[in-house]
Order: sequence, then structure tokens, then C-alpha cells
Amino acid sequence: MKLQVFLLLVLIGGCVSKVEPPTPVETGLGINLPEGFNIKVFSDLTSAYPKAQPRFMEFYNGDLYVAIPSHNLIAKISDGKLSTVQSNLGRAHDFAFYNDEIYVAEETKVLKGKLGSKLAPLIERIPTGGHWTRTIVIHDGEIYLSVGSSCNVCNEQNEIRAAISKCSLDGSCKVIARGLRNSVGMVFAGDKLYATDNGRDMIGDNIPPEEINLIEDGKNYGWPFCYGNKIADLSYSKSNSCDQTEPPFVEMQAHSAPLGIAYYDSNKFPEEYQNKFFVAFHGSWNRNEKTGYKIVMVDPKTKKTTDFATGWLKDGKVTGRPVDIVVGPDSAMYVSDDSNGKIYRISYGKE
Repeated sequence: MKLQVFLLLVLIGGCVSKVEPPTPVETGLGINLPEGFNIKVFSDLTSAYPKAQPRFMEFYNGDLYVAIPSHNLIAKISDGKLSTVQSNLGRAHDFAFYNDEIYVAEETKVLKGKLGSKLAPLIERIPTGGHWTRTIVIHDGEIYLSVGSSCNVCNEQNEIRAAISKCSLDGSCKVIARGLRNSVGMVFAGDKLYATDNGRDMIGDNIPPEEINLIEDGKNYGWPFCYGNKIADLSYSKSNSCDQTEPPFVEMQAHSAPLGIAYYDSNKFPEEYQNKFFVAFHGSWNRNEKTGYKIVMVDPKTKKTTDFATGWLKDGKVTGRPVDIVVGPDSAMYVSDDSNGKIYRISYGKE
């Protein structure tokens, strides 16, 4: 009889639901992860740097490096030990290694030199004010530099603001993508550059969407006149058309503050987590009900966004703010948290 009922349901419309994925498992740190994943504190930076606020990270020669702009330095984590490798930096938020040299993105300039030595200015006169973070990625011998806007919404006078520039290793730069209010995270997946972007504030709890954009030369991504998929921001201007703007590659929950983005192309995670984007949601500050404070996974094929690591926001209480995500040489995922001064390591299976 049960078999007959089952067959009848299938015949009258396929009403049998698909098996739901397993409920995320809460770890000892209070973080919910898919079954089989583990999280632990890889480094507590406050042990060496009181009230440290770690931001962007990079692996180099097997060791993890992290920018701590609250202390104007870059630190190295090697065999569990912390050491300062670059100091006296001007709010350095990001850095990159190339040809055995380090490139450091301060608020007003990009520096270059040998690791641990005095660095020389490479790109100067980056304007201050507004969004202060500067992000760099080096790919095929070219530097990609992101500089956020000076405001929530305005018409910028300096073309390098709210834009991504491509620079040569000698420091000459050209703006390649405009209309990006604050693209803090950038990552290459293959030969394509993708960047997160933080939408404007003060026009609603659920607009505008946060974005991942496919960065292409000559494209305008809308801000300050447009947002989302060619939608005019009528609260700012009633006369501008959005026909020529580039729509987002992926739209995500408004006011989540997406910062770091990683592309997981290793094979230590199960197949359904491979070749996916992972985005750190730093969390909302001006939404009636808080959102974000988690890591999400984005499928570049379906554009679907799903929760991956949650628990830093529970019952309206915030216990952590993810900033950056990098994949280590061990194929584990490393996450910086600037509210706790910690770096977490997320792995799969028994180790």
C-alpha cells in the first residue's frame, strides 16, 4: 500500500520532495558548519598585539601573513609563533607577494620592497577620506588596485575612487572599472577577476543588493546613479539612464558588507564545495534587523548563495566579524575576524 501511494504521488505531479541537506553542525566555537567540517582558532593575534584587528591575509613560502592596520604592521604566523615583518605602515590593509618582493597597500600609497626591509613608494597620492581600505592583487605581472568611494553616495572628482585600476610593476596606473562603491575583496578565478562590492546605505533594509562583479576593462558598474541590475537610484538622481551600466555577476543580501572573497579550487573539501566562491560578510551596521556576520558560498554557475559558516550573529548578538578568506597550501580555509583579533582555520574530515 505504501508503495502504491508513493507511485501515485509521483504520477500526479512529482510531489515527493527532495532530500534536504544536513543541518549545519555547531562546533565548540559556536560556529555552525556543514557536517564533516571543523573550525579552530589558528592564531589569537591579541596575545602579541593587544586589541588587534586583523584584515587581509596571504600565504607566502608556507607561512601565513596578515595585515593589522590597527597596529600599522604586517605579522607572520609560523609554527604557531607570531612575529612582526613590516612595521610603521600607514593603515596597511592588504599586500601581495611577487618575485620575492612584497607590495603593501597603505591608505595613501602602495609600497614595494624586500620583505622585512624599508619599503619604497611605488604608487602615491591615493586620496584619503571615506572608505579607507585599499586592496591589491597581482596577476600575470600586473597590479590590480581597488580604492573605495569617499562617501555614501556622491559624484567623485578623483577618477581612481570607486574604481579598480590596473598598474604596471613600475607604478603607472589606468582605471579599468568604474562605478564600484567599495570593492574590498578581489580574486582571480582562472584569468577572470571578480570583486565584491558594498552597496550604498540609507535607502532601505533590503536595497541595494550587495554584489560580486566580474571585472572587465571599460565597464561601469553603476554607482552612484544606479544599483543592482540597471536600477536607477532615484533618491540621488532622477535624470540618469542605467542602460550602459554593467549588472552584477551575483546579487546578495543588502547591507551584509561583503569583504574578502576566495575561490576554492582545491580538492580537500567535498565536490559540492569545490570551484565555488566563499565570501566573508562583515555584517550590517544600519539595518533594523542585523544581517551578515557569516561566510557564504556562491556557485558561479547557478549564482546561488548559501550559508557556509554561521553563528557569529545569534539572537541579535554579534560575537565576530569575518573579514578575509584565504585558502592555504594545506587546502584548508583561513578566516580573519577583526572584532576578536583571531584567525580561524576551517578544514574537512579528520586530520
